[in-house]
Amino acid sequence: MQAKTTPKQRFKKRRGVALLMVLATLAILTTMTTQFVHETQVRSQIAANARDSVRAYFLARSGTELTRLLIGFMKQKPCPMSMGLGTLAKGSSGGQATCEDELRGLQSALNLPPQPFWRMLPLDSGLFGAIGDGSMGQMLGLPTPKLTTAAIDPQSGALTNEEEGDGPGGEGQALLANLGGTFSVFIDDEDRKIPLKQLWKGTPAQNRAAALRLAALISSPRYDGLFQATNARGEDVDRRELISTILDWMDPDTSISEIDFISGQRITGAQSEDSRYDKDATPYRSKNASFDSIAELKQLKGFTDEVYAAFADQMTIYGENRINVESLLGSLLGVGSLNPDQGDSPSAPVQFLTAVSVCLAPEQILQVGERLNLWYLAFNRCVAARLTDLPEIQALCPLNETPGLTPFDNYFVNVMAQLTAAEGLDFDSKACEESVSNTSRYFKITSQATVGRAARTLTLVLRYAPSDAAEERYYWREE
Repeated sequence: MQAKTTPKQRFKKRRGVALLMVLATLAILTTMTTQFVHETQVRSQIAANARDSVRAYFLARSGTELTRLLIGFMKQKPCPMSMGLGTLAKGSSGGQATCEDELRGLQSALNLPPQPFWRMLPLDSGLFGAIGDGSMGQMLGLPTPKLTTAAIDPQSGALTNEEEGDGPGGEGQALLANLGGTFSVFIDDEDRKIPLKQLWKGTPAQNRAAALRLAALISSPRYDGLFQATNARGEDVDRRELISTILDWMDPDTSISEIDFISGQRITGAQSEDSRYDKDATPYRSKNASFDSIAELKQLKGFTDEVYAAFADQMTIYGENRINVESLLGSLLGVGSLNPDQGDSPSAPVQFLTAVSVCLAPEQILQVGERLNLWYLAFNRCVAARLTDLPEIQALCPLNETPGLTPFDNYFVNVMAQLTAAEGLDFDSKACEESVSNTSRYFKITSQATVGRAARTLTLVLRYAPSDAAEERYYWREE
C-alpha cells in the first residue's frame, strides 16, 4: 500500500520544479541575449564596413580626380603659371608652352634630367593633406588663405552669420587634412610600353618599329632560361615564334605570319595559325582581333606564367608607336625620386636598345650586335656630362642643341648620331625624331584607398589629345 505524501513533501517537490523552470528560463534568456548581442555586433560591424567601404571608394575616387586635375593642368596650353621657360624646352620662341614644357625648361635650366611630375612627388593622401591643411604653404612661406563660414537658415534657406574662418588649418576646416583614411595613386605611362596593335594595324614602318621593340624586350640574355627548354605546358617556343604568336592572335588571316624585321612587311606561311591550339584539351582558335586586355596573353602559345610575369607589364593594348624619351632617360640615369613606386622597367639597356632600334637604318639593325652594350655605357657617360662640370667628360660628348627639339630629346639624337657615325652606320635623324617623343598621351591611373578595414581600388585609363589635351576615358574598373 503506497504511503500518502504530506503537504510539506508536496511543497518541496513544487519548489524543485520551480527552481528548474527558473534555471531553464535564465538559460534561455542568456542564450537569447548572447545571440542578440552577437547579431547586433555583427550587424554593427557590417554597417561600419559598409560605411568605410563607401568612404574608401570616394577617397579612391578623390585620388583619381585629383590626379586627372594635375595631368590636365600640366597639359594646359598656355600654362597659367608660366615662367618663360616653356619656350626654352620647346626649342622655339613661338607658340604656346604647356606646364609640361615649363617643367622641362626648369629642369634643363638647372641641368637636371627630365622627370614627369608624378615621379618627383608621392601622389598620396599625405601630399594632398599637406596642401589642404595649409602646412605645405606655411613651409614654403606662403600666406594661408582665409575661409568664409556660414550657416543656413532652416526657414528661408538663406545663408546667415557669415564669418571669416581660420583658413584650411582652422578648427572645423581640416578639409583634406582629416580624411579618415589614406589613399595612394600610381600613374603608369602607357606610352613607355610596346603597343601590340601596332604589330599589324599600322604602316610597315610602324609594324617594324613595334616588332623591333618587342624583339629588344625579349632578346635580353637574362631571359634565356625561358626559351632554352620545354616550358611547363610542354611547348617549345623560341623568341621569334613568340612574336609570331602575338601577331597571329590579332591579324585577320588564318595563316601563320611573321614580321620581316628589315622591311616591316608581314610574311604569311601556309600552315594554319589555329594548329597551335588544336591539340589542347579544349581546342580553340585565334581571336583574329585586337586584345581587349593584356591578360589575354595567357591564352597564347608560349605564354606560361613565367613568360607572362616577365613581359606583360611592358606591353599595352593602348598607346602609339612613339618612345617617351623622358621615361628612357629617367631609367638610364637611375635617378632616385621621392616616389619610388613610380620606377620604370625593364632594365635600362633594354630600353636603350629599344630607342636605338627605331633610329638606325633597317638593314643595319642586325649589324649592331654587342656594340650596343658599349654604346649604352658611352651614352650613360655622355648624359652624365650634362650633370657634371668635369671637362674631360664633357669633351667626349656633343653638347650643342638643335632648335625644334627639347634639349634632352635633341641630346639623345646628337649623341646617338655621333656614336653610330663612329661605327660607319647610317643614323636616320629624321626617323629618330619622328619615333622619339617627349610627352605621353596614354596614362593608367590606379588609386588605392583604405579606411578602417575596408580597401577599394579604382583603375582608370585616359588618353589626351595632342592638340587641345582633351581627355578621353578608355577604361574604368572598381575593385
